[in-house]
Amino acid sequence: MILGRIQEQAKELSKSERRVAEVIISEPSRAVRMSIATMAKQADVSQPTVNRFCRRVGCEGYPDLKMKLAQELAAGSSYQFRSLESDLTSEAIFSRMFESHLALADDAFQRLGQWPLSALMDWLLSARRVVVLGGAIETQPIKRLVEALNQMDVEALSQLPSLREPLGPSDLVLAFDFTGQSSSNTATEAMRVKGARLIAVCSTRLSLAKEADLCIPLVNDPIEDAQAIARTQSLLTLFVDALVMSAGARRGQPADVILSKIASA
Repeated sequence: MILGRIQEQAKELSKSERRVAEVIISEPSRAVRMSIATMAKQADVSQPTVNRFCRRVGCEGYPDLKMKLAQELAAGSSYQFRSLESDLTSEAIFSRMFESHLALADDAFQRLGQWPLSALMDWLLSARRVVVLGGAIETQPIKRLVEALNQMDVEALSQLPSLREPLGPSDLVLAFDFTGQSSSNTATEAMRVKGARLIAVCSTRLSLAKEADLCIPLVNDPIEDAQAIARTQSLLTLFVDALVMSAGARRGQPADVILSKIASA
């Protein structure tokens, strides 16, 4: 873990590098959102010193350090939560919980420009049918997406159709998998044989990403612990709502009204 590594190596750092470490350790969630110029100013060092610090703690550079830091905060590391002791104030608990959610969202936001969102929307709205698949942790957001698409006159299913209605090249499969264990992984090969287009929303490190026609890496690494799963569900709901709003804008439909109907159902 990057925070633990920084703490362990603090004594070996130069005085200027140690000031960078102190800024990061004191406010890790804020450090994730700092530019290198801001970090240098906060630590009262030069930008080359910040880069030298990053290499000293095992990172390729400042962007790599921020990515590792965001991933660690998003995973709910022991540094971040320290078991939420009973003597913590309500304000401190809220602060830690919100920090971890912000770190996960910020990590995704930093990579958003690399996602093939235009192709995703083109394929979604031109498909004959959209099949949305996932595992247990993706169930509720998937249900929300399927209901919204159907209300927008996009035929959407949350399971594979029967053999009497096989998938074809005009169909789209949107498969979510954040753990590497969701059901969408086991169904992938059968879907590919049937020729449907496949969009994976998962880490690029999963086999599902390699088999897909498009991949949206909403998370950088597969999710493992329970706390991270809970926060990832929130991020997935945000992604689904953005997807619905974008589809509604393309079709000139009030997607916000659709989402409100789903929420009150």
